[in-house]
Amino acid sequence: FPACRAARLYPVAGSTTLPDSSALPVVFKRELQNQEIQEGDSVTLRCELSKSEVPVVWRKGTQLKQDGAVAELIIYKLQGGDAGEYCCETEHDRTSAKLAVKGMNHLVKSCIVNESEDVHFECLVSHDNALIVQWTLQDVPLQNNEMNEIRMEGKRHTLTLRSVTQKDSGTVSFHVGAHTSFACLTVKGKTKELFGFSK
Repeated sequence: FPACRAARLYPVAGSTTLPDSSALPVVFKRELQNQEIQEGDSVTLRCELSKSEVPVVWRKGTQLKQDGAVAELIIYKLQGGDAGEYCCETEHDRTSAKLAVKGMNHLVKSCIVNESEDVHFECLVSHDNALIVQWTLQDVPLQNNEMNEIRMEGKRHTLTLRSVTQKDSGTVSFHVGAHTSFACLTVKGKTKELFGFSK
């Protein structure tokens, strides 16, 4: 019996003492993952800790959420400025990931046309059916009507100006989210000019 009591009081040679789980450093069981998201969409950056209810620090972003051992950062209506590296930290560990924001692929081009002609502009974006888009002429928003034909077919956005005049000369802009593409429209008059005088 004394030997049994001694075994309860002292570790047996060759045995190991299990560590107190509450004293273990908190680490990330599931780390942040790199993502590439279309501008205007929302994204959730998510990681999982080895222990619940442990405070974390995000080095970028403001919309934070934590449920048990899962920490999330939610970004709504992504813009180009949201791209970058995001970090989540605890006292003992750190995880990071890069967020890429996709915008326009191909931009509109400048052109020179004659008065009374139709002129066509085109822009390609990186995803289908982008909703937040706007064409402008000299900073004036354009509406789809008999003079301005605005179309969207998948990733392709087009603007056709009918029977342009010299007053239409200026800057044509295409806006999608935080991105803007510019083109210069030059409309030449029908009359010939010599040294600044109409002939």
